[in-house]
Amino acid sequence: RDLPLSLAAMLETQEGHDGAEVCGRIDRIWREGNLVMGEGVFDDSEFGNEIARMVADGILRGLSVDIAVREYEVSYDENDKPTYVVTDGVIGMATICPFPAFAEADVAVISSGGAA
Repeated sequence: RDLPLSLAAMLETQEGHDGAEVCGRIDRIWREGNLVMGEGVFDDSEFGNEIARMVADGILRGLSVDIAVREYEVSYDENDKPTYVVTDGVIGMATICPFPAFAEADVAVISSGGAA
């Protein structure tokens, strides 16, 4: 999807991203090998500043993305249970969360206020 994208955050683990609020924006997304990287800014609101503080302090580190699926494949196991595999999709938004689906998906503050 066209950038910028919304960056949301949730402080409690809930189903999906229920309870998430917008806390910033994603300005750039790129790949480094198998990694998908992104950068952006936190909103200068009370919520955005609190999320930025928690991320910078390592208190809140998880990241989850919403994928807009463009293509997928379906396979079935011996019990006829389907497995859906996304073969083409784009990131629609990301949510900072306490418990991401993938342990290696995380977020960090790299610089603040223009300082490296």
